Amino acid sequence: MKGWQKVALALGIPFIAAGLFGGAIYFNQGSVEGDNPQPQQPETGPSEDEVDGPWESRAVKKNINLEDKSSQDVTSATIHVFSEKPTDNDGNVVWDNERAIEPYFGTSQEKDQVSVSSATTTVQYEPGTYYIAVESSDRYTTFGSVTIPDGSSYDVALSEYNQAPEQTTVTVADRYAPTLEQMDLGINSNTSSIEEHTADQTVKPTDSTEYRVWKAVVHTGSEDPTTDSDSDGNYDEGIRKVAVEFSGAGQSTSTSETVFNPNNGVDKLGSNDKAEITAVDDLVATSDQPLTVEATVVTFSTSTSGATDGDETLTDGENPVDIQLFDDSGAGTSAVGVVG
Repeated sequence: MKGWQKVALALGIPFIAAGLFGGAIYFNQGSVEGDNPQPQQPETGPSEDEVDGPWESRAVKKNINLEDKSSQDVTSATIHVFSEKPTDNDGNVVWDNERAIEPYFGTSQEKDQVSVSSATTTVQYEPGTYYIAVESSDRYTTFGSVTIPDGSSYDVALSEYNQAPEQTTVTVADRYAPTLEQMDLGINSNTSSIEEHTADQTVKPTDSTEYRVWKAVVHTGSEDPTTDSDSDGNYDEGIRKVAVEFSGAGQSTSTSETVFNPNNGVDKLGSNDKAEITAVDDLVATSDQPLTVEATVVTFSTSTSGATDGDETLTDGENPVDIQLFDDSGAGTSAVGVVG
C-alpha cells in the first residue's frame, strides 16, 4: 500500500464511523417527527377490572338501612322484593295496603324475601327499580322502592363498586295502639226542644310512633237510637241525628259523616246495627298531629233521670252509639260508648 493510501485510510475510518452514527440519529429522529413513520401497534383496551361501562344484566349490589322514626337502626325485619307491583286476578295493582298485600308474599309475583338481622342489609340484583314491602314486628308495613344502579354514573369497575355499594335508608314506623275512653255528651237537664250535644277525645301517639287510620265503625249502643216503636216519627231514644267528625292528623279540613238522620233518609246503622266510615282511610296521627274524634248527637227530648225504654227521650247515662277505630294493620280498638 502506498503512503497516501495509508493516510487516506487512516483519516477515512473516523469519518465513516461519524457518518454512520449521524445516520442513526437522523433515522431515529425521523420516526419521532413523522418523516419516516412506523406502523402503530394496536392499543390494548382496559380490562374488565379497570372500566366496566353499564352493568346491564349483571348482579349489582345495594345496601338497605332500616331506621325507625327516631333514626335508630331496625335490625329485625323481612323485606319483600317485587320486580313489579303485584296484581290481583282482575289485574288491579295491590300496593300500599298491608291488609291486602300479605297474600302475595311467597307467591310467584314476589322476586325475593330478605331477612334483616343487622343495621345494613345487602341485596344484589340486575339494574332496575324494585318495589319493597318491609315487615317488622309492632310496626306498620312500609312500602317503597329501591333502584339498583346500571353503572352509567360510575367510572369504576363493577367489582370495585360492589365492594362499597350505594346505600338507601327506609324509615319504618312503630305502631301506636290507642285506648279510647267513654265519650260523655253531658246531658244535665230536662228538655223538649231540639238540641245538639257533642263529646270528643284525642288520639295522640307517643313520640316516634304513628297511628294510621283505616276506618271507623259506629255501632248501635245499649239503647238503639234507630227504633221507632210506635211509628210516629219520633224515635225511642229521642234522637234525630248522629254524626262523627275527624279532625287533625294532617288534614286541612276535617272529615265528617252522618250515620243517622231519618228525616233526611239517612240510616247507615241499618239492620246490622253498625256503620263503617272509610273516608278516614289514610289519615296518619302523630305526636305533632294528633287525631280528634268528635261525636255529635241531636236530640228532641232529654232527661236527667228516669230512663224508660221507648220513652222517646235521651236520658243521662244512656248509650245510643259506640265508636271503634281500626288501623292499617286491621287491628281495632275496643268499642267505646257515647253516653247521654
